Amino acid sequence: MLETAHVEATVTTAKLSLAREFYEGLLGLSPAGAYKPDVDVIYEFGGGTRLLVVEEPRELTSPHSAAHFRVDDVAATVGELRARGLEFDEFDLPGLRTEDGVAMVGERRFAWFRDPDNNVLALHD
Repeated sequence: MLETAHVEATVTTAKLSLAREFYEGLLGLSPAGAYKPDVDVIYEFGGGTRLLVVEEPRELTSPHSAAHFRVDDVAATVGELRARGLEFDEFDLPGLRTEDGVAMVGERRFAWFRDPDNNVLALHD
């Protein structure tokens, strides 16, 4: 199931404009798009590798780096992983609400879970 997913590294930020100054101005990266403009930015590298920088409320951010697994069907993958005993984070925040572990962010579905070190990992389509 996840062994065929593409993985992208994710960095959270309190202020996207300052993060963009760093990644684009200082590091010289070029933005390749966004899932939700003014909330995140995607930087692409060789081999299909991506870095997603996303502005999130501090309640969602982890002090650790995180990764996203791009899958075809988020809800089905959530169901399969729940059947194996994985717990998914649920949110009811302004601008972010999950239903059965899945939230819409722009046009994409996302689901979040944590590894044993409390790193936040996600699924999205």
